[in-house]
Amino acid sequence: MFKQIAASLLSPSPSGTLRTDTYSAIDAAKNWLQSDQPGDGISVNAVLKLVAQHTTLPNSTGSYKSSTATTTVATVPEKGATTSTETPKAPTATSSSVPFLHVTLPGEEIPVAIGGVTNLVLALGRADGMAGVMAARAWTDALAAANTKQRSDQWRRGVLKGVTNMVDISLLTTEFGPRLQTISILKSVAATLFGRGSDQARQSEAFWSAKLV
Repeated sequence: MFKQIAASLLSPSPSGTLRTDTYSAIDAAKNWLQSDQPGDGISVNAVLKLVAQHTTLPNSTGSYKSSTATTTVATVPEKGATTSTETPKAPTATSSSVPFLHVTLPGEEIPVAIGGVTNLVLALGRADGMAGVMAARAWTDALAAANTKQRSDQWRRGVLKGVTNMVDISLLTTEFGPRLQTISILKSVAATLFGRGSDQARQSEAFWSAKLV
């Protein structure tokens, strides 16, 4: 469904395949959330691969910093080989290794995946403000569709954590209109999950309202 919406847009993708990958990630995440797969440690990778092509994945704390550990690499000058150490760089869209090890516990899969797709939506909005607004609407609609009566509080808390604690705010567009609309759309997630007037909804309102400036 969302792939068809993306394909129907007349303007080209703001950054290569960013637009189509964003909608593909929304579709993949929706299908994943509606299945019994979250927590199996494997199926989430299909979602994370799409996210990692365009933006850095959050880890379980919402941090985007890479490890400070050093690694040994080999260089081959004219005479023999020597070794040197270098600090790994943060993952980028061109990284060959995707940091799936950031998801180390089943309970972390949902917030990390949700945060990753939300960041992808924001990245699209950074490139094209109104395209990001449309993607944000499609994304929150997908989350609402996955939120059934059978969902546990842990599932809902994981989704809410993904769209708050796991979000890279620096990806928000600086265009005031699209920024306002995107924030308004994302703050509605808590009310959808926990009801209007709930503590979670009020906290989300405060969180996102503070990001407007």
